[in-house]
Amino acid sequence: MVNFDRYRCLRTDYLYNECSICSQICPEAVSFENNITVDESKLDTRVLGVCPAGSFSDEDYDPHLFTIKFANGEESVLDDNATVPLHTLTTEHLLTLILRKGKLTVNSDDPIVLDNLAKANAFLEEFGFTQRIETAEESVKSRRDFFKKVFKSVRQQDLELTSVYDYESRIPVGRQMLRNTLKEQLPNLTDTAGENSLLHSKSIEFAGCDNCGECIEFCPTQALRLSEDKTQIYFLQGDCIDCGICNHICHSDAIKDETRIDLVEFAFNKAKTLITHELIPCAECKTPFPRKGDERVCPRCNSFISEHSDLFTMARDI
Repeated sequence: MVNFDRYRCLRTDYLYNECSICSQICPEAVSFENNITVDESKLDTRVLGVCPAGSFSDEDYDPHLFTIKFANGEESVLDDNATVPLHTLTTEHLLTLILRKGKLTVNSDDPIVLDNLAKANAFLEEFGFTQRIETAEESVKSRRDFFKKVFKSVRQQDLELTSVYDYESRIPVGRQMLRNTLKEQLPNLTDTAGENSLLHSKSIEFAGCDNCGECIEFCPTQALRLSEDKTQIYFLQGDCIDCGICNHICHSDAIKDETRIDLVEFAFNKAKTLITHELIPCAECKTPFPRKGDERVCPRCNSFISEHSDLFTMARDI
């Protein structure tokens, strides 16, 4: 049975988040009215591999553990009929397998699988990896009878690997796997920087950011963090799941998406400084604020003074 963890869902983190992949895959079980409503009795396994936050799991089958087991085995062909329902494996899972095994063939006609395969091969090409995931010519048959058999064979308790990855973390386990796999592969690359839609980076425009901290507060994976002295905002590329919450919540539209990323920063989750502020006390309210130029009054006081200047007019000047 497929289970739903409401507290991992991006819709729970931020009401106005527009993620709706699960409802597109399984509309009979997932709906949105103010917040997400899920009927677990109607959930299909197809939602396991599409949620960017990893909100869905199966009590009998763990795609993360399957990935590790398959990566350490001799078999190099993933077949919907003979191994696992491949739609449960994300692009990160496929990349982990091809990079660890060096050879991987996928036999499926599932649109989700083929899309993930294309993204994985695009990633490999962009960053100069020589490996590619191949597709099998054999057509795929019905896999309904196969599901129960494979679920029972890959139970979590059958594999003593749960201590390797943090299942409680908001960072999807598939992403944790890919980061660890890339650490071993980086010495083989001549250039670790490139542009790819799978991984994500951010920038912050200095003029627009007022250091309100809302982007940090609402980031579900803590990919955005504030320095101890509250003057700098850091970004951890390895923790970003591209939920878009920070972009949407920034009232000044100062947060921008960056297409160019560095695999070293991703794999080792190195913090990158997005912005540095100089905090000075406001001449009016004495509250520290991020100065942009030579101003001495914070935007709030400045706005109040300009909008209510009549309150400060002396009686003799009337």
